[in-house]
Amino acid sequence: RFEPVPRKFLQDMGDALPRVSLQISIESHDAQVRQATGKSYSNQAVEQTIADAMSLGCERLDLHFTIGLPHQDYNSVMATVAYCDELLTEHGDNGRLQSFIAPIVPFLDPGSLAFEEPGRNGYHLQFQSLEEHRRALLAPTWKYVLNYNTKWMTGDDIVRATYDVTVAMARLRAKHGLIPGDNAEALEALVNRTRGLMEMIERVVALEDIEQLEQTLRTLKPEIDEINTQAASLTNCLGAPCRKYARRPSSSKRDSNSGHMPRVWGVFKNWWDRRHNSTEEASSEATETHLKRSDTGPRQTGILS
Repeated sequence: RFEPVPRKFLQDMGDALPRVSLQISIESHDAQVRQATGKSYSNQAVEQTIADAMSLGCERLDLHFTIGLPHQDYNSVMATVAYCDELLTEHGDNGRLQSFIAPIVPFLDPGSLAFEEPGRNGYHLQFQSLEEHRRALLAPTWKYVLNYNTKWMTGDDIVRATYDVTVAMARLRAKHGLIPGDNAEALEALVNRTRGLMEMIERVVALEDIEQLEQTLRTLKPEIDEINTQAASLTNCLGAPCRKYARRPSSSKRDSNSGHMPRVWGVFKNWWDRRHNSTEEASSEATETHLKRSDTGPRQTGILS
């Protein structure tokens, strides 16, 4: 959990360690949104920490933002790009400052305050039991895997904001020389292809015909595989680290393969293999189990984890 720190702390860290890199998750550039997640510090305090770290020789500072927060709407997500532009203009001339944004996927964390008290925090839960979450992982697109939406953003809004801000951030990083312009253009083309596939699948999903859905996915599988392969290649070229929420389902917040960002713009996330490898019969205990925080566990000050 990030909190702005005094310059002396960063200086002591630099004196004690031969190389220093930082990852900071401030969630949003918007103070109201950040306050709603339990983080009450100001942008000025964040920017002072960044300035101090840069001046003291921090080799790299990754700044992370999140999509799907309380009081955050589509416009707030997109305004993140302008804020990052200001920071990169001020501190990013040598490539040491990097900025990233991704949605809370696949799930709002069971056991978090947001999951335990969704109404109070502006969330609407789509599933609660372990079995509901297991079945969600069989959905054909990641929009249907999400276990939440918010008072300010529907699932469709979260998907649209994710794709739009992914493209905008790639353009921004190309503008500041952090990635080649060709990579940003290739990523935008990939996102557009993915959107087209998702729209096609959603039209079939609306028919509620599982046989037709499976036939459509079988037909599209070569293109889906090609997109996933291109996504993996592009994200490696972008040099993006793993985002703590944007990853394949796991109990860990961080991907052990540093340097690889998950395919948040991928369409199906191996839907076909998951569906056919899934155990169709779940025990009644798993079906009825609700995911709750232990009453004896510590209470968090943040709401997301």
